[in-house]
Amino acid sequence: MNTSILNIVLSTDNNYVMPTGILMCSVCVNTPCKITFFVLTGKGFSEKSKSLMQQSVKGYDASVVFLPVPENLESLLPMDKPGQPQYITVATYYRLFLQDILPESIDKVLYLDGDIVCRSSLLPLWNTDIEGKPVAAVYEIENNDHRYERLCYDEKDGYFNAGVLLINMKCWREHDVQKTFIEFLNNHSDRIVYHDQDVLNSVFHDNKVVLDVKFNVLNSYFVRDDIRYLYSKEEIEAVRKEPVLVHFSSHLKPWFKGCSHPFTNEFLYYKGLSPWKRTKLHVFPSPTLRGKISNIFVWLGLTKYKGNYVQL
Repeated sequence: MNTSILNIVLSTDNNYVMPTGILMCSVCVNTPCKITFFVLTGKGFSEKSKSLMQQSVKGYDASVVFLPVPENLESLLPMDKPGQPQYITVATYYRLFLQDILPESIDKVLYLDGDIVCRSSLLPLWNTDIEGKPVAAVYEIENNDHRYERLCYDEKDGYFNAGVLLINMKCWREHDVQKTFIEFLNNHSDRIVYHDQDVLNSVFHDNKVVLDVKFNVLNSYFVRDDIRYLYSKEEIEAVRKEPVLVHFSSHLKPWFKGCSHPFTNEFLYYKGLSPWKRTKLHVFPSPTLRGKISNIFVWLGLTKYKGNYVQL
């Protein structure tokens, strides 16, 4: 019997309850230990949503704790700026305020985005040594968006994805990093494009533990070989076949009919174990006539959306 206790933080709203609940189900199926899910919720989070999330872990050694975020939070946040991803909601910023939201008895948490599916035990990730470090994360791919010039730090430090974060809450409290986050939001909002991920990288760029890429395999790792990674080619090829956490980080998610991501079927498997097993897949919204016609063919099962994914 495993006596480990895994504390997982999730951040969601009523629109993202289904994928987040399916993530919770996949974690419980694959991780043999007691799990507490701390769910950060904003104003208007419904009782129906809470009930569905609790049903997602029914029958497992897991519990769900709902934690409301400060109501004045939105006034601090640089949302809806030109160039920012439009499918990101204010809920993504909640993790910056964990010092105030989480019980002080919690020294370490694993934060997970809601568009992830878990394929094997999270205990090796949970047991990663982060003593003296505020966070552990997986590098993003390198691209030409001038992120280092924009955020004003050296390229050698790399840029991590904030969808999977092993967080040392003891360290956050000792150094009052929430105050640093707020100062950055107040003084450098002009630098922010990728929301709280930019804030986290700016604050922790030279003070982090780099995780094995298998713990956050982003959509981009399945798409192309002609881009620059901060991991070896051998590491990328290995995790394409056996990722631990698959992060559906593009705008086209596996709960849309016709998604061609190579691990869509695994998401659908866990959907079948969840309260949403009979829920129909969504149709990807498109503002153009051509897109609407394409949606019809996808809905009829005659085609899938193109994703340019590598062959596994």
